[in-house]
Amino acid sequence: AGRRVVRTGFPEQRAYDIDAVARHGEYKGMVTIVEGCNKRCTFCIVPQTRGPERSRPLAEIVREVEHLLAYGFVEIELLGQTVNHWREPAPPAGPAEDGALDFSHLLERVAGLPGLRRLRFVTSYPRDFTPRMVEQVGRHPNICPYLHLPAQSGSDRVLRRMGRGYTRAEYLDLVAQLRRARPGLALSTDIIVGFPGETEDDFQCTLELVREVRFASVYAFLYSPRPGTAAPRLDGEVEREIAAERLQRLFALEDGIQRELNRELVGQQHEVLVTGWGKQPGTQTGRTSCHRIVHFPSGPDPVPLGQLTRVHIEEALAHSLLGRQVAS
Repeated sequence: AGRRVVRTGFPEQRAYDIDAVARHGEYKGMVTIVEGCNKRCTFCIVPQTRGPERSRPLAEIVREVEHLLAYGFVEIELLGQTVNHWREPAPPAGPAEDGALDFSHLLERVAGLPGLRRLRFVTSYPRDFTPRMVEQVGRHPNICPYLHLPAQSGSDRVLRRMGRGYTRAEYLDLVAQLRRARPGLALSTDIIVGFPGETEDDFQCTLELVREVRFASVYAFLYSPRPGTAAPRLDGEVEREIAAERLQRLFALEDGIQRELNRELVGQQHEVLVTGWGKQPGTQTGRTSCHRIVHFPSGPDPVPLGQLTRVHIEEALAHSLLGRQVAS
């Protein structure tokens, strides 16, 4: 009829040309290991926009990481909507066998690659962690002591309405397991405020969760309905003004916790991966392995971007740290 044709759908197979992948930044090599999502969270549009979950083969992932390490990256980040649900894909001839490789095997294989100084992965789904995955986080020193673990809410009632598949107690138990395996582990999280049906008591449960876990950072958002998701059909719409006021209370709580955690790092030395130049002339900025932002004077010989340097932390700000370089 003379109209433009738009191709839709999600291919079963996708070829990756690792030399053609766009690499943003000079300091971190990012490798997609899972695409799409099979979860059915009632607020999330990702399964409709990115299609069903598809894992890349282990050998292909390892080749890409080795390629990036040979190029000069010292930090690698594994990416996926539910990154810890990676599984070795079934061969074309049939379904995967019982005992197929999972994310714990991938962590073990990648963490052991020569030249890899830092390994990160995001975003983890709480329900998908296994004891062996937790063990791997504690076993390999180059797996960074930082993990993004979305909670979304601290209320069991809201979690059920969200379709998250875990309870508050299960989330807290997982946090305890991870911190036993990796003492000093820094955690960040996502929280949705004002989800349909959220009461003040529900919101207080979320505040209590934040107090108990003491997240290094919180990414919090007002609930926003997405076409094609189930949540807009739920009853109990929260007035925008009420949700916005709750969000500010959450930010105020987390701001205090974050300041306290940052102050605990003062006086310590941390290896910092240099990521750019600071806003103040003559300063550089980077991140610790626990993902804190650090600003420090560059000195007469600035550290090349993408390189590691040791920094003595001298001052804690609300969302970053100040320090000075020390001899390696």
